[in-house]
Amino acid sequence: MATHENNRIVHEQGQIYRLQREERSFMQETHNQTELRIKEIAGLDIGEFQAMTKGSLSVNEYVNIKKELFIKSTGKAHIIFDIQKLQHFTLAIANPNDRLIHGSLYVSPDNGLYASTIHKMEIENGKLEILDCQKRLRFVKVEIWGQTGDKGLVFLQGEK
Repeated sequence: MATHENNRIVHEQGQIYRLQREERSFMQETHNQTELRIKEIAGLDIGEFQAMTKGSLSVNEYVNIKKELFIKSTGKAHIIFDIQKLQHFTLAIANPNDRLIHGSLYVSPDNGLYASTIHKMEIENGKLEILDCQKRLRFVKVEIWGQTGDKGLVFLQGEK
């Protein structure tokens, strides 16, 4: 049990371990619920995303990537994809949060770092923003802004 020392509560070690276990369990459960919510919002899985994108269903090889972005204490999260081998690609950003998040897409047409912003968006709860890009690019950077702990899901589908 807890004891009071100089107006502070000191917990026994066993109680601290139990609280830590409960916290881990809660975090895992929250993560699982968030995953389900993302799938519900996006309404698709990677295979469904491929079928949903525009473009030919020829014999070309497809690349499908799904990444979770957690907004850090800075209020931002980003990911950079090297997409130079892709003929064209489609990006989608899903927002499972109760609050609005903002996203930007930066691209680099040359072999340098990502250079210019080509799209800024506000992504409301329950929205899936899909961007089709036909240009031959080297890098693409997806950046989202929101509150610490919010999560976004980025899908990238490309054709080699």
